[in-house]
Amino acid sequence: MKFSRLLKTARNEKGMVLAIAIILLSVLVVVGFTAAILTSTDSKISSNYRENQRALYNAEAGVETVLAYLRSTTVTYPTSNADAAVINANTTCSSGSCTQITVAPPSGFTSANFFGHTSGNNTVNIYGKDVTNKLYVFRMTGTGNNSASKTIEVYVTTKFQLNEGVDGALSMLGSNPTLDGNGNGAIDGNDHSLPPTNCSGSSCHTAADGPGTDKPGLFSTHSVTKLDGGIDITGNPAEVLNTSADAATKDVKWTAFANDIVNSGAYDSTFSSDRNAPKITVLTSYLKLSGNVHYYGIIVVSGVDVEIETVGTFTFEGLIILANGATLTTKGTANTYGSVITCSHSELTVTMSGTPTFMYSSEAISNLGKINAPHAARKTAWRDVS
Repeated sequence: MKFSRLLKTARNEKGMVLAIAIILLSVLVVVGFTAAILTSTDSKISSNYRENQRALYNAEAGVETVLAYLRSTTVTYPTSNADAAVINANTTCSSGSCTQITVAPPSGFTSANFFGHTSGNNTVNIYGKDVTNKLYVFRMTGTGNNSASKTIEVYVTTKFQLNEGVDGALSMLGSNPTLDGNGNGAIDGNDHSLPPTNCSGSSCHTAADGPGTDKPGLFSTHSVTKLDGGIDITGNPAEVLNTSADAATKDVKWTAFANDIVNSGAYDSTFSSDRNAPKITVLTSYLKLSGNVHYYGIIVVSGVDVEIETVGTFTFEGLIILANGATLTTKGTANTYGSVITCSHSELTVTMSGTPTFMYSSEAISNLGKINAPHAARKTAWRDVS
């Protein structure tokens, strides 16, 4: 009898719906709670990522502001290398191994999200890293909300670098290039070693035994009109004309390079007579160079009908750029080692009378790396040191 009642009780299903409902509700509560936690966590992760990116972007904005400052301001760079520990701490700036500059935050930024070191102001410490090769380093910290912070270490060099490789002893890149040779001049693209600094006239001519690769004597992206002949053109090969390889790009790049130098104002008004300290000189009006003098560096001649005239036993090592309609007239036994480039022109550009010579020299071009100019400052590498 007792067994029968127990069996009847076991078969009674009253109350099961409530139990199942409670179980399902519990599962839903657990699932909902877990989803809420995951959503909150994802939101925090997303927010932290966003603020870390904001901090990184702020640091990058600071870096670009510092680079703009270095390119437009005369800065006395460190003359000795700083210790790694000092660079890592970024709190002290000792004379000789560090130069401290003050840079205003970019538009839309404040010192709260743009500063150079832990003092929190607008000063930036430029440390010597490898001063022999003009390599320097600074750190920039950007901040975001929620205490987000990113510090990047930036390597900067002021070692001068051309924006494009030279193509020959004489490269004529603008339209309608014209070469007037009414003497016995020579254009030689074979690589020449540099002459003695105390040579004169034809005694400055060196053998084509330079360490670099030989170039064409005359290179042009167009046909070159030659007047009166009389010019001995040699090289490997002697001439490369009507080349379509980057024709428009080359003219644009060299014109932009010349214009950037002119517009920056970061150039010398005098010429360098020291091979170890070449200069950038800009001419926007007629100039005559004569006598037994040696100059080194880059000469940018810019403007329609602006002429540079070299006469006598003048010798130049480096790069001469004739831009925006400028012209070059050579007379006597004037010598040019390196390269002459004409760009953005549509008329007579080069006149060679007497016995002048244009000789390609990889050593003369390489020596331009010794140029120290504010506008040459550029970033070479960076890393996150947060």
